Amino acid sequence: MKKIISFALLTFVALAFSGMAPGAHANQSVSSDTVAVLTLKVLTFDRNLEARSGGKVVIGLIYSDADLGHAEELKSSFDAYKGKKINGLDHDTVIKKYDGEENLAKWLDEKGVSVLYLSPSLLPEAETLHGLSVPKKCMTLGASRVFPEKGTSMGFDEKDGKPLIVIRLERSREEGVDFAANLLKMAEII
Repeated sequence: MKKIISFALLTFVALAFSGMAPGAHANQSVSSDTVAVLTLKVLTFDRNLEARSGGKVVIGLIYSDADLGHAEELKSSFDAYKGKKINGLDHDTVIKKYDGEENLAKWLDEKGVSVLYLSPSLLPEAETLHGLSVPKKCMTLGASRVFPEKGTSMGFDEKDGKPLIVIRLERSREEGVDFAANLLKMAEII
């Protein structure tokens, strides 16, 4: 019950900040603040989070040249919640320009990334990056429902003016994520 109430509160806070930033990309359904709030909350429902994260949740934001501003804005949104724990775990956010699978694989290992956010223009890479993330037990997501439709395990959308979590369940399981049933009831499963 406590998680549902706090989820509702965070959803309300996310709605208050859900105005899209100027120049928002077509593959981004919700604002950066909403992405940060909802991602951090969704992680509290991952029963494998501690095992996948190795004791500290590292959220990796990857971007292309076209999305540098978006990635920096999103990092600031995540950093605003840096003092909040996720199921007792500290979290940090790191950022990297996407420069190929091999370099990304090394970076994921070096930084201990357990959550990988793809910037809007990396949608064509969603399937490939999911494949790269599976052996690393790293959850993949993007800021619209198109991302899980194209390959990631999770994305966001809006329905009736409210944020919506979209989960591609088989993908999340392949990435080692084990979402609690109460989150699955609130999310749209595809």
